[in-house]
Amino acid sequence: MSGQLRTTDLGGRGVPGRGIPRRQDGNGRAAPGTVGWPLRSHLELAAFPSAVPCARLHARLVAWEWGLGGIAETLELVVSELSTNAVKVSAGTGGGMPEYDSWRAPGCIVLFLASDGGQVLVQVWDGNPDPPVQASADEHAESGRGLLLVGALCEDWGWYLPEGGNTGKWVWGAVASAGGAASSSAAGTGP
Repeated sequence: MSGQLRTTDLGGRGVPGRGIPRRQDGNGRAAPGTVGWPLRSHLELAAFPSAVPCARLHARLVAWEWGLGGIAETLELVVSELSTNAVKVSAGTGGGMPEYDSWRAPGCIVLFLASDGGQVLVQVWDGNPDPPVQASADEHAESGRGLLLVGALCEDWGWYLPEGGNTGKWVWGAVASAGGAASSSAAGTGP
């Protein structure tokens, strides 16, 4: 990939490029603005392990519906990694089930997709305000490379805390279509 996110930062909050500098206040770096982007999708899921394949399938099908079939697999991988991390940090101390609130409802994760027709911004929310940490995995480890993969597949990525005192955090990645132009599923093959 080119290493530069195309200028879409309508709010002046993001910085193009691969570096993910932390702001001095420790709140991460906000995602590029998507005001005016015509394509949007939102999915809220209970933070169970089964949320990850649901989020992957949703992203893949939405990419095809938006005429971005050429990046559907990349988008699916980014969504998978970010959703997996969100589910893991939402799990209780036992590691497998999400924490429950006072109403005995499970914690949730939220997937938000937005596109201008040539790139897709993936955002995943979880209820844990701690910043994402890239694990140092050795070559034989079965996990710990998710954020490394996100960094390799995305033009840019980062995280931020929601404004207004809400809990949790958003982790985001920008996936651009090959050649910088919107690809299509004109070949007639579906997902």
